[in-house]
Amino acid sequence: MFIKLCRIGRDTECRYTPQGTPVATISLVYDIGFGENKKSQWIEATLWGKKAEGITPHLTKGKQVLLTADDLEVETFTRKSDGTVGAKLKAKAIDIEFAGGSREEAAPIQQQKPQDQNPPTQQPKSQSSGPPLDFDDDVPF
Repeated sequence: MFIKLCRIGRDTECRYTPQGTPVATISLVYDIGFGENKKSQWIEATLWGKKAEGITPHLTKGKQVLLTADDLEVETFTRKSDGTVGAKLKAKAIDIEFAGGSREEAAPIQQQKPQDQNPPTQQPKSQSSGPPLDFDDDVPF
């Protein structure tokens, strides 16, 4: 089981098997390390079924999600640009939860929230410390 907070690396694609089953391919990235040692780790996750079809339009580049995945494997590849060998993780997504906005949406969050025009009023406390006037003395306990 693999659970990680990630960002969507590019808009998600949904395709269909010959039998008509929806399959979403999700490109995700998260950071490893800090400062000068910071690296990006890419994950290619697949999500199957009705959930894949329904969630695909919402999984756009930059969105932050919590990925729960299984069947994790490492896939190596050769980069065309310089011939170096790279690696990415591949996994079967079990669940995806939205964890926050995209980086572009994060800036407006800094704005102040409007003040409530009508703050909640407090009920005045009762002056008497005895039971309420409609108290029933015939309570069996």
